[in-house]
Amino acid sequence: MRSVLADPDCLERNAGLLTNFEVLGLLRLRGADPGSDGAAIGTGATQSECQVFEYLAQSPAGTQNRQAVADFMREADVFGLSGLERLQTVNLRPSSAVEINLMGLWALAA
Repeated sequence: MRSVLADPDCLERNAGLLTNFEVLGLLRLRGADPGSDGAAIGTGATQSECQVFEYLAQSPAGTQNRQAVADFMREADVFGLSGLERLQTVNLRPSSAVEINLMGLWALAA
């Protein structure tokens, strides 16, 4: 799965799915990152984009970094995860064996 943020000059329309981390980065580029007074710094972001940014900043995506996401995507090949399973794992970022197990059970039920 190719990371869109790895090469922002080479974006294609509908090229694939994005992780929440990548969406957060794109919203940041559009100016949705709130300033210290709570107002958007950039002028290109809409109010809904700013709200999505605030939500994602409080999610696991808010503390992830580009290198950690890229490392996980590469190293997840060992487990035979599909691209969508890797995407979901990055977005949910389970922190215990129980959470990982529950994700597996959910995938089997779907």
